[in-house]
Amino acid sequence: MALTIGATLTAVSRMDFAERGMNGTLAWMQTTGMPMRPAMSNMMTAEIATTEAADAGLDVQLHVPDTTRPGVPTTVTATVVDAETGEPVTDMTRSHEAWMHFIATRADLGTFAHVHPEPTGRSGELKVEVTFPTAGTYVVNTEIRQQGEMADVHQRQLVTIAGDPPLPITMSAGPRTMVVCDIEVELGGEAVVGKPST
Repeated sequence: MALTIGATLTAVSRMDFAERGMNGTLAWMQTTGMPMRPAMSNMMTAEIATTEAADAGLDVQLHVPDTTRPGVPTTVTATVVDAETGEPVTDMTRSHEAWMHFIATRADLGTFAHVHPEPTGRSGELKVEVTFPTAGTYVVNTEIRQQGEMADVHQRQLVTIAGDPPLPITMSAGPRTMVVCDIEVELGGEAVVGKPST
């Protein structure tokens, strides 16, 4: 009897949902029809603030080849290491169905890409093919999650793609009220460049 229970728990722990941490386990439990307390169901949609990589003791080291050219796909490598020892981390898990979220936005907000690097088989190392559409400076935000943690770890870095950058895009004010799916949405407050807005 004990061997049967142990074998079953071992098999369950290796299923895809278990790799997704607590939220994946809760989602799987709902599909089995198992009753859940409302407080547990709410955990699946709870917003938890990210932790900055420096505060988590981590560093995401990006490698964008020097040969990268605008409009040409290139392989970007991200290696997540312990900031103190430099050793690659071994305890990453998926967050929102991805091992890493890699968001590259040109500094003038003219282009945007959101891709998901995949593990390479080496500890802490992930790779993804990215096309930077133009030359210029890009703000790259990465997010990963460590096993057993509820908060994602965020790091912001700048990447410069060689070449002549395009003319900056001038942003104009958009509407403050919009109707989406028969629901009127209004943006309130005062937006201030470079400062917290209310």
